[in-house]
Amino acid sequence: MYQSPSSLRTVIGLDIGRSTVKAVTRSKNGNSAIQVMFPSIVAPAIEISTDSERSKAALDTVVIKGKEFFFGETAAIQSRVDLDSGMRDDWVFTDEHRALFLGAIKRLKNRGVERTENAIVVVGLPGKHYSNQRANLKDDLTAIYPDGQIIVLPQPLGPFQLMQFQANGLESDELQRRGNSWGIIEIGQYTTDFCVVLNGRIVERCFGSSNGMTVAAEGLRNLLAKRGISIGLEEASRAFVDRQIKHYGQVEDIGVEIDQAIPALAEDIRVKANALMGEHARALDGILLAGGGAPLIFEHIRNHWPHAKLCDDSRFAVAEGFSRFGAGFQLHKQNQTAKAA
Repeated sequence: MYQSPSSLRTVIGLDIGRSTVKAVTRSKNGNSAIQVMFPSIVAPAIEISTDSERSKAALDTVVIKGKEFFFGETAAIQSRVDLDSGMRDDWVFTDEHRALFLGAIKRLKNRGVERTENAIVVVGLPGKHYSNQRANLKDDLTAIYPDGQIIVLPQPLGPFQLMQFQANGLESDELQRRGNSWGIIEIGQYTTDFCVVLNGRIVERCFGSSNGMTVAAEGLRNLLAKRGISIGLEEASRAFVDRQIKHYGQVEDIGVEIDQAIPALAEDIRVKANALMGEHARALDGILLAGGGAPLIFEHIRNHWPHAKLCDDSRFAVAEGFSRFGAGFQLHKQNQTAKAA
């Protein structure tokens, strides 16, 4: 079993994205990351007839207000779902979002992580919604997770915290070596979020959002239609990783179409980033790219800003940064308690 020191609470960094949920916590020694990821799909639970499938579905079932919901792979397999539900600005206050939150906690518990019932959980909001939604989101999640502690941060701040803190929560020297003024571009499925940190301080007016990978996925669908291949949006989104699809028993290479679908989105992101951080961009120590779409967009951004940097394991960069911030928060609270004693 994975176990944190008895005097510390488990800390979870949680990135509930519009296409996938990513969660990170740490092993007993604090050095090894424990990660879970599953699709951001939720549907009302249904009766499952076979014993083997019923057992699998039970692992992907949570209860919200007395009602059972499937989440993740089980929801994708067993139910018809609206993949556009996550586009609503109030999505974080829906039962779908609540189910994904509890689903992530359950996945970690099933991985052997202890004390998940009262963990410190750090979650994010898009920068443009942070000021007016953070208090309500904290209250909403506390209502379904009353023994834990919820911390809400701006979503794109996670990659900056990846540099700011070590895995055990101690402050890193990376900002001293590389500087503490950064732009952050976090490229997700439905949205791309932007943030600027100047001399360690968040610049409020530089928060913003633009289109995410769905735009490229739609472009890919249109390009494949010209080859007589019709695929759904979800399959098109997955295809950017494998660069191939199955088509009537044949594996079709679609690398050419993928390369054609990316530039329009990359330019859209560059234009928005330039509008938000243009006056700061030249003098920043760097521009961090994170999120699942970051590896696909990175070279396009670096052609414009040569000091752009791609986060390691970019898909988990937000969750990992949140996990490190949460560990640092806990250490700070411990130090305060020790000084007061």
